[in-house]
Amino acid sequence: MNSYLKNMLNLQKTVTFGSIPEKYDVYIEEGNVNKVVQVLKKCMSR
Repeated sequence: MNSYLKNMLNLQKTVTFGSIPEKYDVYIEEGNVNKVVQVLKKCMSR
């Protein structure tokens, strides 16, 4: 699904977030929504 959306929207890069280690690009502990915001800001500033 991610590759389909990436092609459809002509995206060059995607970042996935999740609470299962080694399954997502960025591991977020459950309940740590502040980390999601911090990582998004960091990605958007590049």
